[in-house]
Amino acid sequence: MIEVLPPFEYFKNQKPFSFLNDDELAEIIRGLESEIFRKGATIFRRGGKPLKYVYIVKCGRVELRDGTNEVLTEGDLFGVASALSGNPPRFTAVALEDSVCYLIRRNSFLKIFNSNQKFADFFTSLLSRRLSSLLKLSKKAGHGLDRLYSVRVADVVSRDAVTCTPETSVLEAAQIMDRNKVGSVVVVNGKKPVGIFTQRDLMKLVARGVNLEESVGSYMTSPIISVSESDSLIDAYLAIVTNAINHIVVMSNGDVKGVVSTKDILLRLSSASSLLSISRKIVRAGIDELEDVMDEARTSIEDMISSGADFEEMSKIACGLYELIVKRCAKLTLDGCVFLAGDFGRGEAVLPPVHMGVIADDWQKFVNAARRIGLQPIDVSNSMDGWFETINEWFSHPDEFAWEILRFMDTRHIFGPKDAYATWKKKFEEELERRAEDVARVFAAESRKEGDMAKALLYAIKAAELRGIRDEEAIEAYRVVRDVTTRRTLGCPLSKIDELLLKEAGKILARLQESL
Repeated sequence: MIEVLPPFEYFKNQKPFSFLNDDELAEIIRGLESEIFRKGATIFRRGGKPLKYVYIVKCGRVELRDGTNEVLTEGDLFGVASALSGNPPRFTAVALEDSVCYLIRRNSFLKIFNSNQKFADFFTSLLSRRLSSLLKLSKKAGHGLDRLYSVRVADVVSRDAVTCTPETSVLEAAQIMDRNKVGSVVVVNGKKPVGIFTQRDLMKLVARGVNLEESVGSYMTSPIISVSESDSLIDAYLAIVTNAINHIVVMSNGDVKGVVSTKDILLRLSSASSLLSISRKIVRAGIDELEDVMDEARTSIEDMISSGADFEEMSKIACGLYELIVKRCAKLTLDGCVFLAGDFGRGEAVLPPVHMGVIADDWQKFVNAARRIGLQPIDVSNSMDGWFETINEWFSHPDEFAWEILRFMDTRHIFGPKDAYATWKKKFEEELERRAEDVARVFAAESRKEGDMAKALLYAIKAAELRGIRDEEAIEAYRVVRDVTTRRTLGCPLSKIDELLLKEAGKILARLQESL
């Protein structure tokens, strides 16, 4: 065995070793050896003695054989489970070509594993296949979205709510706001909040010459939009964006706790303020302006993803923005019902196309406008009778319409008559229940044929659900794959951890497909 110490920087720049301080990294390097394995050489065997080293491929290729073979390349680690647990290896490792591996002594590895929590979390997540935890560990903060989730709404409310009754005059409400130096007053009936009145509302009434002795109940915004004090800032943000408001009421155990404004959120989250400003533009935009706003929203979202924003976090924000755009477009052009479908129906998408369905007799103007501003495709636009014919055709030939059925299994109403959407959904679900096993069989077959891992996972997940099985591990793998592949689509370089995540997701997919 030839002992070679690599440059300090080699490990310093590679996760998870980048989590270590200089002293910890020095401990790893002190316990480091290297070995050359010739093509065809067995590095260790499945069921053999517990490993005394953790291995890292420095150059060459190594294959792990355990029934489902996996090829490792430069930077990949292996042998961790056996070294940590003291159990025999679960696979055989063979050099596919002349290869050099770094070997970290087990004692050195365990010493750092037991002292550095982030380092330990990395391997714990990997070995337990908690892919989303591993993905978050691999990313750097700095985009500001982490604060949206870590900060509770209660942390932003600095004082008790200022209230009045519906019978309070507009003038008196103005005096109450001035006296308490607040920008809004919550209108309550007993203890129940029934509306909110803001300084902006007051300015509009003054400009119109309204008699300020009239009751505030006639001019308040009602019903109120509220969040719980235990909700995160993202919940408050999305409520503000999707409802196009400036203030939101915070509730605590059924009582009014306070009010949070857009200004409060901006003070906590300056780096995401561009998204809030975009939402303001949407609610005032015409169709011409919506096209520009759509481009601006997409650019902002792409930038935040590229900077390391978590897919799950960004999907909530992105879906909130795109939903607002769809609603505005529909308000300007449609007398009918709109519902989101597929990834947008689940609230798990960050970039167009925005899949949706439209129920209306006259839908062409909306469809043309939506396509113009970049919301295409509109999957199906039809009258209710036309929709029923379409649904019947889909389920009569599920092998031909598998992708359509898959997308419309997850839908969410966002505009127009809810009873129309309820009628549509009842029809779709009745047909799905009637043909559940046929659709599950088709989905399982499509999953095996599909070259896109995310789609293959989704087909397999839905096939399992149709048979009464919810596979949480596969659902997590799907979300992680969406995160990694979205960044790849945007041209972001993938790390070794990203490649590892895709490999692990592939194993989960293969396991689920085998069970179907």
